Amino acid sequence: MIYIARRGLGASEQNPSQVMINLLWYSIIITDIVRKIIQIERTVLFVRNGLYVVVLLYVLFHAFYKKKYYSIAILGISFALLFGLSIAIYPQLSVLAEETVLIFYARCITGFYLAKNIKDWKSVLSGIARWHYVGLFYALLAFFNSLSATENYMSFSYGLLMPAVISIVDGIYEKKVLRIVSGIVMAVAIFTFGARGPLLCIAIGISFIVFEIPRGKIRYKRMFFLSALIAVIFILSFSFENIIAFLYQRFPQARNLLLFSTRQFSNLSGRDSIFSLSIETIKRNPLIPRGLMADRIILGGLNATLSIYPHNFFLEIILQFGLFGWFFSIWLLYRVLQVYYRVSLRRDSVLKVSFVSFSIIAFVKSMFTGSYLSDMQFWFALGCLLSMMRILDDNI
Repeated sequence: MIYIARRGLGASEQNPSQVMINLLWYSIIITDIVRKIIQIERTVLFVRNGLYVVVLLYVLFHAFYKKKYYSIAILGISFALLFGLSIAIYPQLSVLAEETVLIFYARCITGFYLAKNIKDWKSVLSGIARWHYVGLFYALLAFFNSLSATENYMSFSYGLLMPAVISIVDGIYEKKVLRIVSGIVMAVAIFTFGARGPLLCIAIGISFIVFEIPRGKIRYKRMFFLSALIAVIFILSFSFENIIAFLYQRFPQARNLLLFSTRQFSNLSGRDSIFSLSIETIKRNPLIPRGLMADRIILGGLNATLSIYPHNFFLEIILQFGLFGWFFSIWLLYRVLQVYYRVSLRRDSVLKVSFVSFSIIAFVKSMFTGSYLSDMQFWFALGCLLSMMRILDDNI
């Protein structure tokens, strides 16, 4: 443990901290692979919780060894106090306590801490991309064992989202053809079996890379990879309906293919009514705090569940915290735009790509799915934002 802590975070080689970051990002995929192969729920829970505990123990040890425990201590204590107060006000929330506490402490706080203390984002991009074969195996497993329209397609697609983006991005920048191919296979798997939101996130990430050409110097190999990728997409677009028909014939239970074939791809799957109810509730008392996870009661009634929430970060935090939610939302939006502007002025392409890959995509995702109380990617993005602010201030 002392050896691990001494190595620090963000070193330029495959150090233990990078392994922890990879375990955090690939934990959903690893757990689901175990579920599909072994199909024993007790074993699956053991693997999932084991991964969470390993990363959590590392973060705690590193935080105390390096004396960087203030941020996670404040987060942990604040969450405990606010959640305890909410349970006192809404006793129905107690049924959600075990899963909520486990995910927040073992994934959200750890993701925030690891990202916040990164100094070398190039090593993080490359480190996650090195594990692309894990995501590739997961995607191929879905093709050989077709996922149905109702079989945990959300965790499948959002678990693959970042590995897909980073594999393509890092593959283009490092000219690694196998990583690009792996990323494309993952993206196709998401398109076939997953949710629609990740497709938008992938499009945003790849679009940024296409337009991110270094100033004053054209890198012809990189331009070749980008041009080839765009050409393939352009050619395939002419046969889009035929491709959908072929895939739907092969995988008739795949969710996105089902939505395309029945012309329901633009359907919001009930989120429109959730958005409307959330907005109406805020309008009635825009500044009044209602409590942590109070939205589960407002939207779900007495039968509070982990799945009933606004599916929008701004709506969720304003519903819960009123005036403070408004202040934090404005601060976050300002900081994201500020850091993006400052990063865009630099000639450091890796910093730009990292910020878009880890922060912008995650914040975009939080606008239409997930809850900040269970979304590790959101907290990693928040940590990334603070890390970028520190890096930019140190290099003025």
